[in-house]
Amino acid sequence: LDNTIWKGIIGDDGPDVVTLNNDMIEFIYELDKRGIICSLASKNDHEIAWKKIQEFGLDEYLLFPQINWGPKSKSLLRISELLNINLDTFALIDDSEFERGEVSSVYPCVRTFTEKNVLDLLNRPDFSPTITDQSKNRRLSYLAESRRIEERDNSSLSIDNFLLSCKMEMFIKN
Repeated sequence: LDNTIWKGIIGDDGPDVVTLNNDMIEFIYELDKRGIICSLASKNDHEIAWKKIQEFGLDEYLLFPQINWGPKSKSLLRISELLNINLDTFALIDDSEFERGEVSSVYPCVRTFTEKNVLDLLNRPDFSPTITDQSKNRRLSYLAESRRIEERDNSSLSIDNFLLSCKMEMFIKN
């Protein structure tokens, strides 16, 4: 988030001072059009940072965000588990050489990039997949799954009662 999605450090400068990095926002929107899922791993106070993300209208574009003070490698692992995709499909864009190095040392398969000239990444083959009707809606599918997981996790129901409350039907045919 800091000096990547927005200019400034929200914990030092304050939430009213940070401003959007327009190139990064354009990058996120373009990735979304290409069916590439975006998330975030940020070392920040979750409540303050997430409120700012919502204020900027980015909460629908950043799935399974991990905002905490732990290593970014652990945050990426958690995102991969929630998305149910391999880490070798991940790219990390971060202004900090230390953070890029930490992730690379734990997960060499994760490609890391600086936030500088981020729009140039759109010309790389790994950021230019074949676009299909399904890929165009990928984020919405994951967003729906994210909401189901959140509802399940926040439910006071047991897993069996939760599943019953979903009113799902299964038909088994010969």
